[in-house]
Amino acid sequence: MRCDVAETKPFATAFSTCSTQALQRGCDMVRLELWNGVRNDAERQGLLRLDGNLLKLPISNEIWEKASDLASRARNHGLTVPAADVLIFTCAIHYGLGIEHMDRHYDLLAAMPRN
Repeated sequence: MRCDVAETKPFATAFSTCSTQALQRGCDMVRLELWNGVRNDAERQGLLRLDGNLLKLPISNEIWEKASDLASRARNHGLTVPAADVLIFTCAIHYGLGIEHMDRHYDLLAAMPRN
């Protein structure tokens, strides 16, 4: 699901608004993506508070295989999607989770045919 508020607010405010309830489960790639976006101490402190409560879901060999397949299918459909986004999307599908995001790549992957 898209987090529209994040498109008009600074990262810390958008992160707090969008993720306080949503950021409960995720793979380590989600954590890396979030930490990569931190720009200052206020954002760092906000993410530290949420990060400690994140239930970390493992990325199994099966998930890696599915992500590789999805990346290949996306490319065959003319889509170039960052590997991190493909992996996060695959983890979400595998675990039956939604994705709160500000990234059009997830919308493109979601619109792709499943097979």
